[in-house]
Amino acid sequence: MCIRSAWNADSRLVRRTLPLIRLDPGWLFVLAGLALVLTAAVIPSGRERRALEAQATELKRQEAANFAVLGAYAQFVQELEDRDPALLRRLAAAQLNMIPKGETPVLMASTVNASVPEWVESTVEIPTSESEPIPDTLLARWTEGSRRLWAIGAGAFMVFVGLLLSPIAATRRAPEAPETAEEEAERIGSPSE
Repeated sequence: MCIRSAWNADSRLVRRTLPLIRLDPGWLFVLAGLALVLTAAVIPSGRERRALEAQATELKRQEAANFAVLGAYAQFVQELEDRDPALLRRLAAAQLNMIPKGETPVLMASTVNASVPEWVESTVEIPTSESEPIPDTLLARWTEGSRRLWAIGAGAFMVFVGLLLSPIAATRRAPEAPETAEEEAERIGSPSE
């Protein structure tokens, strides 16, 4: 009797240990859904940021070109106020079609009606810049425009499905063996007779 009850008591103490963290298919759905929702939120705003950066770069280039043209006009006005003889001869030749005696033109202007602002602005070299194109990927096409809402909805649905799935192996206690009349009597402390 005592050996049997001791054996049953020991068997109740032995329990199966379960891992602290178990990977179930629900987590995979939750992670994939969250990734899809995040990409639908981040990719379009990232593309807008790149477009705005390209626009800001172009505006800075135009500003530098405008300052260069402003400097050319300032130099032209200064030379005109100083009565630079080379500038006055050039203006008379270009605007009034007057060439000083004894001089022959080496090069004729391509346009007869060239104005002074065109002449001043042609002295400034304006660099051109090309912006690099924004990469076009399948994920970017899925998450932009009218498809963006569908991508967010699909991601939310995947999260919902992942939360509904139960773990592969549920945590259950092993059923205990029923006590015999002798063990019950021994536990209570009363005689078995």
